[in-house]
Amino acid sequence: MRPHIVAGLCGMMLVGALYIVYSRILQWTGHGLGLPWLLTLLLPGVLAGHLSPGRDNDSGLVAREGALAGAITAHFAALLLLSLLALGVLNIDWVRYARQVGPEIAAAVHDAALPATIVAGIVTAGITYAGCTLAGWLGALAYIAAREPVRSAYGVLRKGLGV
Repeated sequence: MRPHIVAGLCGMMLVGALYIVYSRILQWTGHGLGLPWLLTLLLPGVLAGHLSPGRDNDSGLVAREGALAGAITAHFAALLLLSLLALGVLNIDWVRYARQVGPEIAAAVHDAALPATIVAGIVTAGITYAGCTLAGWLGALAYIAAREPVRSAYGVLRKGLGV
């Protein structure tokens, strides 16, 4: 199986786990995960870089595998986000809303809800695909940057031990 597919599937599991953890922490503490948790989205790119067969010679191949892993991760993340958006709009109690703001305003908002949801969904999907793909690519670049010092340290260690 190709490295970006394995890493992308792991990324999907990571996104699912992040949503579960986010919802539990939000339920328990009243606030969810902080922005630094988004850095975990670099991990599919790192994994793709590590699994890439050309990781020793071809940095371009490693970066491409990382970006593809991010794109595969984005499929699941976008589907999850769009599902939550649609469920949120479908769960609006329009009768209660009409009592609060008046029937004319509620009717206008109700008529605008579908187009606004479609636009929000398109924007959300675009941001999700761009963000996950960029994160995968950056994760692969981080792997490329980190592998040389590790190799050098390993070589020095082997020479020092006489292995």
